Amino acid sequence: MPLPPYAKILLQYQKYQIELDYLIFLYVGKDAWRDCKKMLTTGQYAMCLPYDSDVTDYEWPITGLKICIVDTGGMTLDALRRIRAYLLLDNPQYLLVQTDLH
Repeated sequence: MPLPPYAKILLQYQKYQIELDYLIFLYVGKDAWRDCKKMLTTGQYAMCLPYDSDVTDYEWPITGLKICIVDTGGMTLDALRRIRAYLLLDNPQYLLVQTDLH
């Protein structure tokens, strides 16, 4: 299975057992690509789930990491819950969801 866009560096850290004590941003939604690229220019770690992709299409190298899912628009609460539930299978240290939905 392929890695999500921009996640290759995270796999390298895991491979060499380098501990990351940073919040990793996962951008989802209609502006995921744009917002992820913007975050990467600041030196932060970020990944992207393309709007037309399914979370199950990718291998997620997030075991033990601190992940913040950022909804960039166009997502439903059910879709965000599904993404969160699937990612929890990979045992992140913690998983936050940032959205304007209530």
